[in-house]
Amino acid sequence: MCLLTQVLERFEEENGGYLLVATLCLLECSNTGLLETELLRILADEDNLMPKDMKHKKKGKGNSEKLEILPMAKWAVVYRGLRTFLRPFGESGEGRLDFYHRSLSKAVRSKYFLVDGADEDRVKARYNWWHSKLANFFQHVAIIDRRVEEYPYQLTKIGDHSRLAECLLDWEVFDHLYNEDYSSQLLAYWRAAGGAEEMETRYKESLKELENTEGVSKETLGLRYLQVSRVMTQGGRHDGAEQMLAPAVRIEQDDLGARPERMAQVYELTATIFTEKLKLYDFVSPQQLTELRPAIDNGRKAVELRETLPQDDKNKFKLAKTRMQLAFNMESWQACLLDERQYPDATAFLSKAQASQDGNKHIDLAMETFKQLRDDRHLAEAIMTKAILADRGSQVQLELYEEALALCLQTYGENHILTSRLYINVGIYYEDRGQYRDSYKHFKKWYETCLVVFGPDHPKTKRAAGTLEEPLYRRVRRMDERGEL
Repeated sequence: MCLLTQVLERFEEENGGYLLVATLCLLECSNTGLLETELLRILADEDNLMPKDMKHKKKGKGNSEKLEILPMAKWAVVYRGLRTFLRPFGESGEGRLDFYHRSLSKAVRSKYFLVDGADEDRVKARYNWWHSKLANFFQHVAIIDRRVEEYPYQLTKIGDHSRLAECLLDWEVFDHLYNEDYSSQLLAYWRAAGGAEEMETRYKESLKELENTEGVSKETLGLRYLQVSRVMTQGGRHDGAEQMLAPAVRIEQDDLGARPERMAQVYELTATIFTEKLKLYDFVSPQQLTELRPAIDNGRKAVELRETLPQDDKNKFKLAKTRMQLAFNMESWQACLLDERQYPDATAFLSKAQASQDGNKHIDLAMETFKQLRDDRHLAEAIMTKAILADRGSQVQLELYEEALALCLQTYGENHILTSRLYINVGIYYEDRGQYRDSYKHFKKWYETCLVVFGPDHPKTKRAAGTLEEPLYRRVRRMDERGEL
């Protein structure tokens, strides 16, 4: 028995018994620790505090009436025993409590969850009991920040897909998990609740219900359609994203006067949907010009609108992001337009020379803005885009990719959507140069990052997996497995 386990056993005898055990188990199963006030409310239900298979001694009779909070005298005994091992945050009574060191977490798991040679099912049942207790508590917590931090997490732990989906459909929860760049946590929860297809189906139903709800303004309805369309795009449901964007456009144009800021958002999202579709192709071809054209056309419209808006930091940032995406699509246009004489309509829309000139202009302006805003995260993406526009396989291109990757890892870390994009682009660089061992290493990192960021069923993850299954890379993989790389 480890020393900490022995200490816990002594504390259990001297400082609150089952209340101390319950406190430790609740903290172990929480996502981000618990507020002292939350613990006091959960511990107040002493008659239903412990699972039946956990031995505990309780002095006196059961509570004759249900208390709202645990008496402070009882809590003082528990806290006195544990305070050395807990780290409080904030003011007394409202600070969040969690284990000071993960070694205590390990000791709690060993003593209270993995005990008596319990088999896997019994251990899982015990964890589920405590996670269910926390889920049932946080379902009714009014403070939305805390509900979002704990409730969906607990539902994921117990595999309650039905309640998890209902939770994610709550617009208050949606607002806390939605991120315009990438709603990573929201999408991760939907993967646990049934996947992207289920997410699309449920949001379509929820939006229809919102349309029929009395008192919901056109402003709110249009915004919700726009936001959900963006989440669908992030989740790889591009057709669903287009379907949900259409009502947002109709409402904005017919009912709200086609306001410049909102129309800029519409054009930007339309361009993004087509851009994301294009990223799923393994190779560029003239057939992709059909999807590139609306991506570029809508990007241009968004830039034109944003240039007319007040140039505050928020608008400058969004303008720079749109320029960056437009520059990326300009490079794709050049790559797809192999022979201008063969595609006169496409050339009339945008020649290769003009695409090159415009692309470099837009990315240089975007980089300048991100530097002014001291936004290293998006600067990393802009540097990557600058590399894409450089001559393929050149030393300049490699140096730009390396600069972007270093900045990306510094600001975002390993598991991020931009990291995945950099790995594929560096892999393509080495592939262009015939350095297949190096390209394989980067394509492998690309797949591993996609698996964490997007999940196994996302189109980008499937594309990465497909690349590694190409005959050439299967041969390189066998070399890797033999330790020859």
